[in-house]
Formats: sequence, structure tokens, C-alpha cells
Amino acid sequence: MINTLKSYVPDILQNRILSDPTPPSKPFIEEYQAAVLFVDISGFTALTEEFAARGPSGAEDISSILNDFYSQWIQIIKKYGGDIIKFAGDGLLVIWQYDDLERASLLAAQTALEARETLENFRAGDRALSTRIALTTGQIALTGLGGVFNRWEVVITGDAIDQISKAQPFLPPGQIIASPEAWMMLKEHVQGTQVEGGFVLLSAIRSKVKNEAEKNINLDENSIPALRSYIPGAIAKRIDAGQSDWLAELRRVTSLFINIPELVRGTDPEFAQKISQILQSMIYRYEGSMNKIAVDEKGVSLLAAFGLPPFSHEDDPLRGVLAAQDIYNAITELGLHCYIGIATGRVFCGVIGNETRREYTVNGDAVNLAARLMHAASSGISTNDGSSVHLICDSNTYESSKSRIDFTSLSPIRIRGKAQLVPVFVPQTRHAKGMAPLALTDMIGRENERFALAEALRALVTKESRVVMIEGEAGLGKSRLIEELFRQADAMNVNILLGLGEAIEQNTPYHVWKDIARKIFNLSELESLSEQKHSFEKMIDKDEDLKEHAPLLSAVLPFTIPDNEQTQNIVGDARASAMHQLVIERLAKKANESPTVLVIEDVHWLDSGSWALLNLAAQKISPLLIVLTFRPIGLQTPAEFNAIKGMASTRHLVLSSLSDVDIKTLLSQRLEVEILPNELVTFIRNKAEGHPFYSEELAYALRDGGYIDIVGNECHITSIGGNLDELNMPGTLEGVITSRIDKMPPAHQLTLKVASVIGRVFALRELSAIYPIKSDLSALPEYLTHLENQELTILDTPDPEISYLFKHIITQEVAYNLLLFSQRRSLHRAIAEWYEDSFSRDIVAYYPVLAHHWKQADVPKKAIEYLEKSGEMAFRNGTYREAIQFFTQALERTEATKDTSISALRKAYWLRLIGDAQIGLGDLESATASLRRAAGVLKFPSPSSSLGIIFGLLRQAVIQFLHRRFPTLFMGRLKHIDSELQEVAQIYTHLGNINFLKLDNLPMLYHTLASMNLSESGGSLSAARVWALGSASAILGFVSHPMARYYAKEAIQASEKVNNPRSQMWTYLAVGVYQLGIAEWEESRKSLLKMKEIASNASDSRLEGDAEVVLAGLEYFRGADFESSQKYYSNLFAQAKKSGNLLHRTWSTYGTALNQMIRGEFEGALESMKDGENLDNTNINVAQLYAMRAYATWRLGRDEDAVKNMVKSLPILLPLPQTIYSLLASYKLLSQVIFEILESGKTFEMDGWRTKAEIQKTISVLMKLQKKFKPAFPMAEPSYLYFEGLQDWLNGKKDSAFKHWQRSAEVARKYSMTLDEGMAWRELGKHSQGVAREQALLKALDLFNACGGVYDAGEVKKLLGNGE
Repeated sequence: MINTLKSYVPDILQNRILSDPTPPSKPFIEEYQAAVLFVDISGFTALTEEFAARGPSGAEDISSILNDFYSQWIQIIKKYGGDIIKFAGDGLLVIWQYDDLERASLLAAQTALEARETLENFRAGDRALSTRIALTTGQIALTGLGGVFNRWEVVITGDAIDQISKAQPFLPPGQIIASPEAWMMLKEHVQGTQVEGGFVLLSAIRSKVKNEAEKNINLDENSIPALRSYIPGAIAKRIDAGQSDWLAELRRVTSLFINIPELVRGTDPEFAQKISQILQSMIYRYEGSMNKIAVDEKGVSLLAAFGLPPFSHEDDPLRGVLAAQDIYNAITELGLHCYIGIATGRVFCGVIGNETRREYTVNGDAVNLAARLMHAASSGISTNDGSSVHLICDSNTYESSKSRIDFTSLSPIRIRGKAQLVPVFVPQTRHAKGMAPLALTDMIGRENERFALAEALRALVTKESRVVMIEGEAGLGKSRLIEELFRQADAMNVNILLGLGEAIEQNTPYHVWKDIARKIFNLSELESLSEQKHSFEKMIDKDEDLKEHAPLLSAVLPFTIPDNEQTQNIVGDARASAMHQLVIERLAKKANESPTVLVIEDVHWLDSGSWALLNLAAQKISPLLIVLTFRPIGLQTPAEFNAIKGMASTRHLVLSSLSDVDIKTLLSQRLEVEILPNELVTFIRNKAEGHPFYSEELAYALRDGGYIDIVGNECHITSIGGNLDELNMPGTLEGVITSRIDKMPPAHQLTLKVASVIGRVFALRELSAIYPIKSDLSALPEYLTHLENQELTILDTPDPEISYLFKHIITQEVAYNLLLFSQRRSLHRAIAEWYEDSFSRDIVAYYPVLAHHWKQADVPKKAIEYLEKSGEMAFRNGTYREAIQFFTQALERTEATKDTSISALRKAYWLRLIGDAQIGLGDLESATASLRRAAGVLKFPSPSSSLGIIFGLLRQAVIQFLHRRFPTLFMGRLKHIDSELQEVAQIYTHLGNINFLKLDNLPMLYHTLASMNLSESGGSLSAARVWALGSASAILGFVSHPMARYYAKEAIQASEKVNNPRSQMWTYLAVGVYQLGIAEWEESRKSLLKMKEIASNASDSRLEGDAEVVLAGLEYFRGADFESSQKYYSNLFAQAKKSGNLLHRTWSTYGTALNQMIRGEFEGALESMKDGENLDNTNINVAQLYAMRAYATWRLGRDEDAVKNMVKSLPILLPLPQTIYSLLASYKLLSQVIFEILESGKTFEMDGWRTKAEIQKTISVLMKLQKKFKPAFPMAEPSYLYFEGLQDWLNGKKDSAFKHWQRSAEVARKYSMTLDEGMAWRELGKHSQGVAREQALLKALDLFNACGGVYDAGEVKKLLGNGE
């Protein structure tokens, strides 16, 4: 299928998709240098009008001729590497996009000359088909506009396109003209004759250009969504169904040609996008299609069509007129002119081109006429009173729309190609009276179901019988699908018989057949019952057999026919059988006269007689299409239902919830906005669970209640929105469910209501404990079985701990809302007390449930207690999102009740844990805000300005000096507020940790020192002080190693005295990080494993993950055991998937890619990094992402991609503070690539990479950074010496290079850094001779094999093999 899709998309867009396979999300403009060939078929308009005069077949004939003509052109174009951008109705637009414009122009010229020669004698009927060809050269702009429903229109503009327009006056048929710009490229190679304006008519090429190899852009299945975004919806569905060869049709279509003269080249892109979205929205609102769009000196012109597959409607002309009016109003409101021509008729709809390159088009008289009418409007046409007219339509459109639209009739006008004057009409206002509701909004989703109905209709037309059963809960869209069926059937001249099941008539025999009987006996609904009866009696007077049995039909007719002698004694089954036979015979006759669809909605309300008659119709009448809609019927289904469902011709469609994307689109459509708050979408999605009707009602309730506001095309939650979860549900859907509950016995109703208090899942044991009618307890199992049979609940767990589940959350909420508030509070209190009594020994697991019930029981003190406990439990288990929710609710409940018993210290504690949880989720910005708020609650705000940080840092440094110098005087001097100080110290430690991760040096130092000082000032040896000491050991290593070692020692000692696992974990992590940086691998590993052990025992998944990433980094940078490194990264990735921690996911993803590159798996590494832009976007991670991509693409021979990635990485990397060990990975990757570039002598046409000197300047900067980096992180010394050697070698200092590599190997050996030692030996061997060379390379090979450095081992083997 992908090759078929590709054939509809030009190469230039395919290349764009190749570089980024995701569909466009915003407009784009891309500029290129190109040669352009515009091929115009001479006399095409006259030719098409000649063929169109033959009717629809003429349109089909001309399309066949065009396909033959274009196919030959396509072969020649592809032969010379051209890219067909657009098929115009009468020509082609082709580009050659090369940096070498001379070559591009030569290829275009040879294409034109060869095609002219090859097709010189091509004929269309009696006419010779000749072309006028313009060849231009210069800048072009590829602009993608629109995006409504992910449908993008592509427009080509630019100097080269403008040159085409300028060439037209000088271009006779059969000639090829080159613009002055193109001639400058061609004059040395091509013969030609100069004409006016510097244009040249081309005649021959002196030296032929070599054919271009045929391009084949290898797109995979992931590219399909992007390809689809450029392909009309009219064909996408059929391509999916394997019907690409069956796209051509003759359809009744309403065509709109629209011209906006001011929208020319140079229009502001944002304004052009706004116009495009207006056009798309207006056209798509009425379910039309955009087919062609072009921009020239006359502005933008586009063709829209109504009636193309998969959306054809009985009222397509009306839709076209309404769309045209909306477009005109919207465009003119922007101060622009707009001219529109509308015409309706049968046209050819199908593909032009061939399997290599093609487009979907419409072609026929109605299309031509619409274009002529647009031109007439733009040329100046007036009404009888002299008013200017900008929108006119033909008589077909007028006749089809006049019942709904008022028109002004103009004097007939002369239209080129028409022998007679053409009547034209101006649409005015829509009728105010007599308008039936018309659903003109787009149907969201349900593509498969709509396609199934369309297939069934097509089968009916070919005399096949089908049954389509559409099942879905109330509000899922069954009736909307039937409306679509009506429109499709009307467009195909298919007769529809409709019956409606109704709840209040479910016991009325044959109720659903009464409307159907009217139609099959040709009775008019506009007549009174007496008139209908009279008409019926006149009809049966002509049919003696029917007259004899007519009284039997009284059951299905809206009036009664008295029994006669033949019928008065027919009773019971015999009477029903005889009546059935009469109806079936009449219905069969109707079905044989014309294709007929029998539609019965809501068959779950059918009586038994209606079911019997329906089953007979399904079994005996052919051809007949039967379409049934129903809600889930349950286990006790009628036998006829099962019989129909079991037929071989039956298709059972079960409507499910709409997808999240469809729900968002639905909400945008119903609220008539383009932008929705994520909170609103999430609320409705969670509340309605994809239910379209309920989603709509929620949206309307929010709007009508003032919870949301709509300004322009944006929706906002208002200031009174408050907590959306407390919104009362709309009564519409609630009424449906309430009516079901009301029909149940009271005991069953109460059971459902009480169960709703427990939750969506409820156990019989819980229900029994709080059920208020104790005398009914023994009957509860029976009640629950009844609810299950009614499909209100589902058995969730069988005996012995039997429990149930509400089938739909809406049912639970409706039942719950039927309770009085006092009843709810009483039941919530009862269930909460039951939990406390029943699970007192193991109550921890029930904290969240208790928090919920005490909150709903309106007992704030209990609610806050359990919210806090739930938050602590969630935090402890690493479920950070839930922890945030619980603590946030505790804060909200405290503020709402103004509970003064909740101290500032307790609130700060909640906020600190919220911030800590946000760190756990990788949301550093939110964490910073929460932690700063926590500090503010305790009146110790963190400085917010740079100046405040600097002065604060100086103050904290002085305080720390005093604490170290005079501990007895200063430590513990604020014992009276020790608890508050220890909390603030903990808060500051977390802020310092965030600063560390974001490489914010001064704030990091400030928060670390302030944390330590505050803790020491309070006096107690708390967890906060242990955290602060540990942080100092990690952070101060880049200032002084003795100082860092001092704090590390202090931290370890303090952690052993304080029995606080989290502070111990942080201490061992901080110390382990410091030890890693100074290459004390074993000590670091011990610290980190100790930390991991504590974290595991404490079930702290986040800090355990932090230990994993540092252990993985330890093994990676040590370079002795990459397999262990990958195990740690894999563990971290699995953990991140569960926790949702973005930082852990980022680190594990990038770490995996690093190890893949060590193994030489560069494609795999790029695949691992493909979603890098969606991961953590802090500068250090972004810089590393591009550095890794640079290294991988360089190894794959994609040199320019490598440089492009380095250009992205370096500006981010170079300014980063050198306070974290992981910077070394980016330094090494980029340095290696740059040195290899220098060694190869390559340069690139990019700033900073054009000359060797520029590249050397870049590596010099990197080397200075690494020199500055290695004192704080001695593990970087081997690589620094290695690169120093490379630099010396390139500068011709061979002896110095050898010394640096020898020193690198020695230091690496000293630090047990196997890979780095191997790299040094490789360079020594690579640049040595004889035995020394072999020994060094073998040494390197042993080292690479030992550590798992597969790629480097392979490179050494190559060196050993070729003996160079």
C-alpha cells in the first residue's frame, strides 16, 4: 500500500517525510533552488468542452486521453530525474531541485525537447494535442498550509514560478521557452532563438545530458500517516481497502471555484495559514473536499467539490452554496476580495497519471462551468439594481437549493464554450421558515462503520442482500450513522423505508411497521387518516385478491379495515401468518422496483410481532438491505434477533468509545473552537470515557454554566471554573439512566445506590455491612444478580470474595446523584468506619479509600489525616502522581476549612514532598515552584534574583566558615526553631539538587551551603544535615578535592548516626558520584551499591533508579564492562516505564545508545534516540543527544548529518558549567568526530566548517574545556591526553603525539579504564611500524575484546589485516 500512497505525493515531500516521518503539526515553508518546467496543453479548454458536450462519458474520455498523454510525459520526466509537483487540469508542474542549477536546467531542457519530439503526433480524437512549455530557473518556495483534520495543502511559489507567468505572452503552441534566468544556465549547451523580454525559444541541445538514475525514496510503514496528510480523503479509504484501481467514478458533484486576488506570493505566511484554515474549515464543515490550489499573479485559486467519496449527500448543492457563503463572509471580513463560481452536474472523478505518479481529480462540464462563473464574477457582474456580485451559481445548483435558500436571478450571461446564454443566480439568505434540521457538522470517527454501510449500499445496487446490525449504548452515534446512510442512499437513488422503535410503544403490536406500511402501500403522510384510508380503498378496488385479505393489514395500517367473510374467522397464528405474507409480498414488490433499504432504529424496543415480520423480511426478500440499530440487549434476546444475527449476509458493527483524538476533535467542533485547555479535554475524557453524546453534553454544560469561556477560536476555563470534578452532570444522559433505575423494584434501586457510594467496584461483604435495610440482607445476592442481568453491573470476582463492577462509570454516578447529600454523608461515614474496624491490623492499604470516604462524609480532620497518610504511602511506593494529588488535596482541604490546627511546618512538609515527587517525575520546573513555596510558608524564602543569590552565597560562605571555625558558638544557636530549620534545610537541599541537575552553579552552591548552615544552626543531627553534607561532597569536588573528601567523610559518619534511609541514600549517592569523577571506581561502586540496597529496602524506586544510572555511568566511563553498564540502563528503562520518570527514561535511553555505539550498532543507536526531542530538554541532555547523533551518523558515513548535529550540540554544550561528570561523554564523542574530519581533510558548506582553520578553532575550544574539566574529574585525563596526541599528530608533532598516547595509556591503566587504554594503544600501533605496530595493535585488540568494545576491536582488526 505504501507505494500506492507514495505515487500521490511528490518526491520533494517524500524526502521531507524521510527526514521526519511524523505528519506536519504546523505550517511550513521550505525554499530551494530549482529548475522548473511548466507544461501547458494548447487548446485544452476547447478540447474539454468539446468532450464535455458528450455528457459524463466525455469527461471520462478526456481523462483517459490525459492519462495516456501524461503517462508518456511521466516516463520521460522520471528518466531525467524530474519531480512532478502538481497536475493542473491542462498541464504539469515539474521541478529539478539541485544545488547545481546549470545541471538542473539542462535536465529540464532535455526532458522538454525529448517529450516534444516523442509526443509530436499525439492525438485526442480528431485533434492533435500539442503543448506550450516554459522552462525557468531560480528560487522556489514549498509551502504547507491548512492542517484542518490533518489535511495539508501544498503550494509552490517563488521567482521561478513568477517567470512562468511572464513567459506566457511570448510562448506559441508547440514551443519551449526559457526565461532569461534559465537561459543564463543553458546558453553554453542549448540552441535557441531570442524573443522579447530576454526569453529564448529552445530548439536543440548541442551535448546531451546523461540520464538520471531513477529515484526511489525508501519510506517505511511509519511514514504512512505523513503521506496520508497530503492525500485527499476521497481516495485514502479505498486505497486501504485495496481498491486503488477502482477510484474512477461518474458522480453528481457540486464544484466551487474560489479566487482571492490579494493572496499572492509574498503574503505573510501566518496570514496565508489563517486563510487556508478558514477555507478548509468552511469546506470540511459541510463535508466537502479541496481538490486543487494554485497561486499566481491573479491570487490564490482553488477548486472545492461536494459529493466526492466518502461523503456524498442529497443536499450537496445546498452544502456547496452554504460553504461558499461562509467562505465569502469570512474572507471579506478580513478586508479581502473573494469571487466564487458554483456549478453542479455529473463529472468524472478519478486518477490521472500512472502508477509512478498520479493525482486525484475531477473533470467535466460542471467543473469548467464553475471556473467560468468565478471568472465572470471577478470580471465584474451586477444585479439589476447595480450591486456588484461576487458569488454566482448555475441553474442546477439553484434548482437543488432553492427550497432552502433565496436566490436573485440575473440576466443570462455569455460563457466561453457555451453556445447558449447561461442562466446565473446569486444566493441570498437561508429560509427562515420550513427548515428541517440539517446536521452540517462533520461526523467524527466511525470511518470503518461508514465504509461498511457504503459497501452494503454498493452491494444492494448490484442486487445483493445484506443485513447491517449497529449496536451501541445510548449516545454513541447510531442515529448519526443512519443519517449518513440516508445521504449516501439518496445520492445513489436508493429508496429508504424507515421504522422507529419507541419505548412507550414497545407493547403495541407492529408499531414499528406502521410507517413502513404507509410507504409500501403508497400512502401520503401529508393526507389525513380518512384521506389515506380512502386512497387505500381505491387502490384495493383494483386488486381483488388484496381487497379480499385487506382487513388482515389493519395491524400495520394507521386505520382499520373491517373484517369480511373471508377474514373474520382467521385468528391467532393463522391471522398473523396471513398478514405477514401480505406485507412481505408488497415489500418484495417494492424492493424489486428499485433498490430498497429497510431501516429500523432502536429494535430493542420491538414487540414480538414486529420481530417476527422483520425476520421474515430478512429471510425471504432479495435484494434488500436491512439496517438495524439497537442498544446492548442482554442475554434474553429474541429468537428472531439471533436468527438475523446468524445469517451469512449479516454484518454486526459494535460501536465503541471514540478515541482520545476523536473526542478532542468532537469537542472542538461542538464548541466551534480550535484550541482547548488540556484540563478540559482530560476532564471530559475521564468523565465520559469516550462517549460522544455524553462528551458533548458535558461540554455544553460547562459552557452554559460559565465554567468555560469561548473567545475567538479559543476555549478557556473561567475563574469560577473551580474544581471541574464537582460539576453536576447534564440531565439528558442522566435521564436515560435514571429512567432505567426507576423501572426497577425499590429494593434493587436502593442496592444500586448504596453500591455507588462504595465505588465502581464493590464487594458483597462491604455492601452488606452498610446496607441500611437489615431485614433485606439475605436477599442482596438476588438483587445483585438482577442488576447484572440488567447489564448495569458485571461480576468482577466470583466466590468466595464476590464483588461487582459498574459497567459504566456514568451509571455509578447517576445512581450516586440520586441520593440525598445527607444519605451520601451517612453512607460514606458508615463505610469508612467499617474499614477502620475491619482492617485495623492492616489499614495502610486502605488509606486512600478512607481518605475518599471521610472527605465525602465531610469530616475534615479525618479526611486530612488519611490524605496525608495516603500521600506518604504513595510517595514511599514511588507513585508520585498520586502522592502529589493526595498532598494537594490535603492542602486544599486545609485552606477550605481554615483549620488553624494545621501548622505551617506541616504544610511545608506536604509541599516539600510534592516537590520531591515532582523531581521523581522529572518535572523540575514544577518541583522548583513547589519547593520555593514550601520555603516561603516557613518564612525562609529562596532568593529569586541573581543578585540575591550572589549576596546570599557570600553570606552563607561566611556562616559556614564560622560554623567550622567556632562550632560551639554558632552551631545550635537557634534550637528553639530547630524543627522548622531542619525542614527548610531539607527543602534547600532539594533545590540544590535541582540546580545541580540543571547546572545552575551559583544557586546550587547557595542552596547547599544554606541547607548545611540552617541544619547546623538548629542543632540536631538531622536527615537534612546528612543530605546537605552529602550534597557538599558531590558539588565541591570541582572547587577542592580535599574539601570534597572532608565533606564526604562527614556525610558518611553523620548518615550512620541518623537512622533515616533517604538521607543515607542521598549521602551514598552524592559520595559515590564524587568518587566516580575522581576514578575511584571500587569505592564509588560500594557507595552506590550501598545506596541501592538501602533504596531497595526502603522501596524508594526513584533513588534506586538514581543509583542505577550512576552505576551504569560508572561502568561506561570506566570502560571495562559495558555489559554491566547496559544491564543497569535496561533496569532503569524498565523502571522508568512504570514510574513515568522522564529523567530516568532520558538517561536510560541515551545510555543504551552510548553502549550500542560501543558495540558498533549505530543504526540501532539512532533508533533508540529517535524520540529524543520528546525526552527531557535540559541543556546537558539536549547537547548529549545531538553529540550522540553526530557520532552515530559520522560512523554511518552520513557526514553532513553528523556536522549538522554537531552544529546543534556545540552551542549548547560549550557554555555548560563543568560540574557534572557526564559532560565527558559529549566531549569525547564530538572531539573524536572533529579529529577524524580534520584527518580526512573534509570541509562542509556550513558556518564554522568551511575551512580547516575554522574546524581547528572548534576543536581547540573543546580541548580547552577538557583541560579545564580534568582537574575536577580526573577520570577525564586519559581521554584528554589521547586527544592531545591526535592534535599533535595533525600538527606534525609526532614525538609529542607518541608521548601523549603513552601517557594516556599509563593513566588509563592506573585508573583501570580499559577502553581508554585500548584507544591509546590503537593510536600508538596505527602510527608505528613493524613489530611495534603489531604489538601495540594486538594490545589494543585484547583490551577492546576484554571490555566489549566491539566497534573499536573491529577497527583494530582492519588495521592488522591491511598492514598499513
